[in-house]
Amino acid sequence: MVGSKPERRELTVTSEPGLPTTPQGERERLDHYLGRQFGDLSRSRVEVLIKDGAVTVDGRKPKGSRPATVGQVIILLIPPARETWLEPEDIPLDIRYEDPHMVVVNKPPGMVVHPAPGHPSGTLVNALLYHCRDLSGIGGVLRPGIVHRLDKDTSGLLVVAKNQAVHISLSEAMKQRRIRRTYLAVVWGHPEPEEGAIETWIGRSRGDRKRMAAYTPRHGLLEKRWGRPGEEEQTDEIVRERAAVPPGVPHGARHAVTRYRTLTHYDVATSIECTLETGRTHQVRVHFLYRGHPVVGDPTYGGRHKAVRGLVPEQRARGKSLLEVMPRQALHAARLQFDHPVSGEEMTVEAALPEDIQRLIQQLAAT
Repeated sequence: MVGSKPERRELTVTSEPGLPTTPQGERERLDHYLGRQFGDLSRSRVEVLIKDGAVTVDGRKPKGSRPATVGQVIILLIPPARETWLEPEDIPLDIRYEDPHMVVVNKPPGMVVHPAPGHPSGTLVNALLYHCRDLSGIGGVLRPGIVHRLDKDTSGLLVVAKNQAVHISLSEAMKQRRIRRTYLAVVWGHPEPEEGAIETWIGRSRGDRKRMAAYTPRHGLLEKRWGRPGEEEQTDEIVRERAAVPPGVPHGARHAVTRYRTLTHYDVATSIECTLETGRTHQVRVHFLYRGHPVVGDPTYGGRHKAVRGLVPEQRARGKSLLEVMPRQALHAARLQFDHPVSGEEMTVEAALPEDIQRLIQQLAAT
């Protein structure tokens, strides 16, 4: 445990319009109301506190579904953050930015972000627990707040919160697409057009639940699903709350948009820059497979031997030599751009290509 006493917070429900302590509507739920009052407590954290009896209303333990009523005195007793069961590990980290609120890490290829079955240790979280001695707790546990993730064999930048308020702020910025993420990749072939957007739905593959796949609505239904010309643009989160996925798209799939531009053409491959408008699982890898240009070296999405077999015979030896220097997918999260969650300062953090992708590009250029 950190500290010995719970933190006591008290507030009175008001009725004056414009005050944050005035309920929104006549029957705003208590858990929703408290979630608005405290920027460092997520709604799920509030729900746990209510369930654990750490919240009283006029001296009584309430249900989260009861309405917040004018004049009520609400007291929260927030217990100290618990120590995590995860072990800190002295693993070197490439820190690109750090302050008391957050840290931006350049993750190497081969490192898993969070412990999971088959990867109980050696993860980015284990390394951050050792490196960051100023964590104040996420969800009541002393752990780093992972805002977004990268696949094990994708390298590049990740932003991590050190406290609950910053984690909530960064997560909301990610949800609202206010964190701009730029990737560099090498793909097989030459995408056409050289610059554009790939827009599909991404969900679990019907044939292999361990893979993701791109889906498009049946012909003529996309415009109907997303509105008529002149209608106000809506985010996919809002639309998904109002209607199911369109016909031809499996349940659970989510709308995905990747913008890209060509950097350099080589004989059998192309280096590209991608900007994500959405953050779906394996998005870049799935989208370029969908376009017929899988990421070089990608073992899951057709970027290795299947791609080489698709080359003309005189280029296959060339393709095999490229795979020898690129044992993973040639994908790197190169740039993050966002407003600092506390100061509001515009931030840009960059990480150069790792050595393996540099070697790949050098070999491609040596023609």
